[in-house]
Amino acid sequence: MKLREPGDVIAALPPLIGYHPDDSLVVLYFANSDDLEIQRVLRAPLPEVADEEDLIAFVCDNILSSGATAVQLCVIGGGTRTPAPPTDPGEPAPVVALPTRPPRRALVLALTQVLHKQGVEVMESLWAEHTRHNAFWQDYEHPDLTGVVPDPDVSLLNVATVASGGVTYDSRETLVNSLRGEESALKRRSCRLDWHADNTVPGGMPTAGAGIRAIQAELKNIADGSFKITDNLVVRLAIALNDHRVRDVALTMTLGKESGQAAERLWLELTRETPAPECAEPATLLAFAAYHRGDGVLANIALERAEQAQPGHMLASLLGRAIDAGLPPKDVLAAINNSQRPGMDLVIPTQAASSG
Repeated sequence: MKLREPGDVIAALPPLIGYHPDDSLVVLYFANSDDLEIQRVLRAPLPEVADEEDLIAFVCDNILSSGATAVQLCVIGGGTRTPAPPTDPGEPAPVVALPTRPPRRALVLALTQVLHKQGVEVMESLWAEHTRHNAFWQDYEHPDLTGVVPDPDVSLLNVATVASGGVTYDSRETLVNSLRGEESALKRRSCRLDWHADNTVPGGMPTAGAGIRAIQAELKNIADGSFKITDNLVVRLAIALNDHRVRDVALTMTLGKESGQAAERLWLELTRETPAPECAEPATLLAFAAYHRGDGVLANIALERAEQAQPGHMLASLLGRAIDAGLPPKDVLAAINNSQRPGMDLVIPTQAASSG
């Protein structure tokens, strides 16, 4: 989708990243300035002024590694506008009053200069007080260019997002909290998982084949509308996914044309309803599914959940590095294949990526 008007760009940010950002720098990546199709979106929290150089270095590295040659910069929040500096008393007063300037101007100018030296064009740099209806926006380079944000809820991009089953959350915190289940249910399931761990005799765990069939059955239930979360289901699938052979095959289920959407729904439900540390497995699967779909925000939040549940989780760490490097999903899958432990008898077929 191509966005041409500044107000439309600001209104598009919530559906693009999944929530209304506050005090953020949002960067839209383009292959070149002639092709206005957005290739990638980066959101970063605005740092303290003393830490702006670190943010500039991070953003530049990310842009250069992506191959983008043109970007749009959007600062959301970050303070209030400041009046233009007074003219020298010895100089004649301007015929037209100088416009009030948006906040974080020094950050935007410094970032623009660094990107220009690296051959990256900053097509536009905008500030908005927030991303909701009627928020005031202003252009950094042309501060007399101002306007208000149209209603994001009726934008074409949001309509398309809703039509495809997407949701725009009020904030990043709201999105994070949507992945957390009800506390009493989590405690109940945690007790059952602990009991299974303490009372299962060697060789008494379900086979990998049984675990894979259990997941396939739930994907079918999602497709026909009969899926329902129960304690038995969560515990059974948590035990299945704890077998890394099952989990690694589950990765490929995300790539199927028919099973991909159902698989992401299953990983999301299990991420929410499975207690720690077992929820690290579905959270990592959710991260891969979201990244495959182009939703980097949900992917990163799911990885955060996996890391919190099980610090040092190997697959989550690998996936996080791959996403940070901007690898395409099929290359991420190849990297995962190459990292399999010796003796693994179920290998992810990289050719499955072509079906997504």
